[in-house]
Amino acid sequence: MAIATDSASMRARILFSEPEHQSYGPEFLKDLKEEWRSVLAGQKRAMIYMVLGMALFELVVRGAIGKATFLGIELSDLAIVRKALPVVVAYFFYEAATSNTHSVIFFDVYDTIFRQLQPAIADAKLHMLTAPARPAIQGPLMYRQHTPGFENKRFIRGLDLLFNLISMLGILAFEIYAYVLQFAAFRATDPLTWIALVATLLFLVVGFFGPYLI
Repeated sequence: MAIATDSASMRARILFSEPEHQSYGPEFLKDLKEEWRSVLAGQKRAMIYMVLGMALFELVVRGAIGKATFLGIELSDLAIVRKALPVVVAYFFYEAATSNTHSVIFFDVYDTIFRQLQPAIADAKLHMLTAPARPAIQGPLMYRQHTPGFENKRFIRGLDLLFNLISMLGILAFEIYAYVLQFAAFRATDPLTWIALVATLLFLVVGFFGPYLI
């Protein structure tokens, strides 16, 4: 991810250092903020769905839900739902992690362009007050991104890595717990459980390591 953010920031720095491109800067920043807000909203939504998926799995395992309706079809046997939920949770982790990577790239590019166009405001360390706020669910320190005097990109990247690590550990704990229960209930000979496990591992690996490979 560091490679991706550095590359994007470098291209922005080179492009907007040229006077003929600086006139487009304010419009580009506006478009960038709109897309950034969309990504952050998607990230927050994915994180909420991830938690809801965990809770729903626990309810199904405990028998608190007896039946469900999907596309107008009533399901009295929730075995397929139970097998699918760990995959769904892993997918939303992947989506949240990918959105988080995009958010960090937007952060670096926004900071870089603003410094090219309005160095006085950037030097006064006020420009990040105009940036979209990242979800508070990422941690209590995220407010510092929008505090005058804060411009430490290493801190943001470190916090981003910490967020991913904590999320990964939580997801791994859930998935291990889920598949211990799955194999106890459906046995190791059930093909759908193995397919679900492979899909889950794929989403987890790509979600956690993918951003660092681009």
